[in-house]
Amino acid sequence: MVGQVDFVRLNMNVDVHQIRYVLVYLLKIVRCLINDPKYSTNRNETCQNGGQYLANNDISIQRPFLCICPKGFHGDLCQKSDYRLSFSFGKEINIPSSIYIYGFAFQTTFVESNPRDKLGRAMIYKRISRQRNLVELSLRDSYQLIFIEDIFNKQMYLIRNVSQNVMTIVTSSFEVL
Repeated sequence: MVGQVDFVRLNMNVDVHQIRYVLVYLLKIVRCLINDPKYSTNRNETCQNGGQYLANNDISIQRPFLCICPKGFHGDLCQKSDYRLSFSFGKEINIPSSIYIYGFAFQTTFVESNPRDKLGRAMIYKRISRQRNLVELSLRDSYQLIFIEDIFNKQMYLIRNVSQNVMTIVTSSFEVL
């Protein structure tokens, strides 16, 4: 049964066990909301790609429902597929243990016949297992440029035009000087 949730005030002397208890309690409430027929109905026609329908009673949000999307999908109705970027490092490159991945998307839109440039960007931190040597990312947006930064060796690599699912091997020819 879904009950009223009181505001929980945490003071500075809270230990990890108390925080964990509160988080577990909140997770149980969310699961109850998802499974309670009063708040959630099985509306497969609304949410797509296996998205979970959740009725919304919050008047500050315009739509009467939310879709909780499964991994690999996003959008208001889970209607958009994420872009998949997978890469490994070639044999001539020392596999870095940690990398930053920077994505840049450039778009020109016209507002009252005047071009306006829009820059979309993202930054992701990733640790790499030396035994696996494979990085797999799920991106919501397509990017014209992806830079991979080897944090410790101060190397940069470039992958261009990630507008579809891409699998590539990063070699020394990808290196940016």
